[in-house]
Amino acid sequence: MAEPISWVAVEAVRDLVRQVTVANGFHTDLGLGRIVLDDEQVGDDGIDDGQPATIIDGTDITLGGTGRGFAHSEMDLVVEFVIPRGAEIDNPKQLAHRGAADLIRALSFKDNDRRLPKCFRNLVVSGARLRGWTDQAAEASYVIAQVTARAGLTDLASPAS
Repeated sequence: MAEPISWVAVEAVRDLVRQVTVANGFHTDLGLGRIVLDDEQVGDDGIDDGQPATIIDGTDITLGGTGRGFAHSEMDLVVEFVIPRGAEIDNPKQLAHRGAADLIRALSFKDNDRRLPKCFRNLVVSGARLRGWTDQAAEASYVIAQVTARAGLTDLASPAS
């Protein structure tokens, strides 16, 4: 059985993020770093290995219209580029700004772009923010670039009988 359309969307965004490299004309090599989709990809120490990581999550699924053999939905896809402070990284805030710009560019499309799976009707960047975060228990501090995109999806699976 095929994966749910929501998971297909998360994996599609991961594939877009993997294209973010300096060689492809971006500011960063974000796509060559650690990309986390699921909890099992996070070690016992979390993502705190001293290197930036990108976390992708699907949230807020809104169901739309349905018909014979299809269902429309919309889904928020959140991409966070997490940069540890105090590590071997120079200028983590500047890197966060560059990462946010790269993610916005990577997730900006014309409708029905061929790089997206057929289930996508569209993908629109809906917001971005930069923030700091401190984990008191782990004694770790991060700069986070967060970009949210809204995906219009069409599930062509047959409805349950």
